Amino acid sequence: MPTINPLNSGKPKSGLRFDRIRQSRAKLTQEQMDIIIGSILGDGSVDKHGHFTEEHSIKQADYLLWKYNLLRDLCASEPKISKRGVAIRFRTRKIFEELREEWYGTGRKALPEHFEEYLNPRVFAIWFMDDGDKKGSSHKGKTVEYLADFGMRLSICCFNRKESRRIERAFALFGIVARAKREGKYYRLSIPSSNGNSKKFADMIKPYMTECMLYKIPDFRPSERGKHWGNKRQIKDGKGRFTGRYEAEGVETRQGAAHA
Repeated sequence: MPTINPLNSGKPKSGLRFDRIRQSRAKLTQEQMDIIIGSILGDGSVDKHGHFTEEHSIKQADYLLWKYNLLRDLCASEPKISKRGVAIRFRTRKIFEELREEWYGTGRKALPEHFEEYLNPRVFAIWFMDDGDKKGSSHKGKTVEYLADFGMRLSICCFNRKESRRIERAFALFGIVARAKREGKYYRLSIPSSNGNSKKFADMIKPYMTECMLYKIPDFRPSERGKHWGNKRQIKDGKGRFTGRYEAEGVETRQGAAHA
């Protein structure tokens, strides 16, 4: 069971795992540790030599460079672009042997015994920026809008069914309802919008997000033109009645229709 900090609203006490790492790596800050852990949960990895590595498509170069700048003093070289120019990556020096043992001891990336003790809003923010998005943002390359859905979701494809349930419980420790659902071979975490749940999660992580990734947060603002869900507005007729037609990003569409 995670250790609970009575001064932190019942949330797991962060830093317990960090203290052990910090003792051997004195220059590592709590912010850097949060970035590393959030990234391991997301798109980052630690190799068998203790290098932390992360790679993104060139379209997300700004995000990767933001991370690199916060971890710069842990790196021996600058980020590199792949030979084909489609990806950019960086890696740290060999300083994370302990994390390699803890997160990859089973031979694959897996939640360690004290996973919950690492969590805090910044870790969630990094994890979401890596592998999260808003519901209805894409489907087979096309934008799809869903009625009345401010929901968010998080890919957890590296983790199995048992670990997915642990992740649900970890979100609950922060007062967030999350449901793991299997999609094909892998799991995805749904953060529903009911009772302001997804907005609560968004409000928790947004202060720690970089500007170039804020597009992943739903637009919770009310609209003066009918009901407004995410990027979608339901259109009223001349008598103020809802028509069943919707306008999204300047394109008028029927409910459930896909548009580019």
